[in-house]
Amino acid sequence: MTNDRAPVPLTAESVSEILRDPDSPLFPTRITVFCDRYGCETKDTGEYMVSTDMAGDQRLAVARQHLADNAGWQHTEEGDDFCPVHAGSPAQAQLTVELSSAAGTLTVGATEPVPGLRVFEIPADHAPLPDHRWVLAHHEGRALGLFATAGDANGAASAVASMADWTRNAMTTANAISLGGNVERFALALMAHGCAPAAYQPAAVSRPDGEV
Repeated sequence: MTNDRAPVPLTAESVSEILRDPDSPLFPTRITVFCDRYGCETKDTGEYMVSTDMAGDQRLAVARQHLADNAGWQHTEEGDDFCPVHAGSPAQAQLTVELSSAAGTLTVGATEPVPGLRVFEIPADHAPLPDHRWVLAHHEGRALGLFATAGDANGAASAVASMADWTRNAMTTANAISLGGNVERFALALMAHGCAPAAYQPAAVSRPDGEV
């Protein structure tokens, strides 16, 4: 879904007035913001007034702020943008995972970059590999790999997304990868994104909160 429009504050008269002023640092530009929810094709394109002294990320921030204030979009601290359909959805904002440790059960926040796959960070003092604290896991709890950054884990999730229906149970997805002839392809996809050696992978984590 595409929404192409000019924000209300930017009128033809205001643009004309600014353009007639040779000393004005302002100028109109077209900016598109995409929804970062996996599989969502929603984008919003609009004309925004920006300044010549703004960097690219600052100009994008103008569009993000307008959409958050006026169009129901959400911009997260992690830098993601979500359209009104996915803004504040439990899949992005409220997922948690329980980890077992010698000190007891730990609850950490998680995201779902691909339906059925969770990404979360193990606290530094509980990580088996200090340099690989980010976990990509099946939604039932089985860890698929450890990664150095959230970006690496999310990239790995995207790379294996088409290999199985990850919303199904762990045995079904494992069979899909095996019977589909994707075992080696799956391993190579994880390795390409910096996955730690298999010998250091945790077998599983506790069932994520909110699962039914």
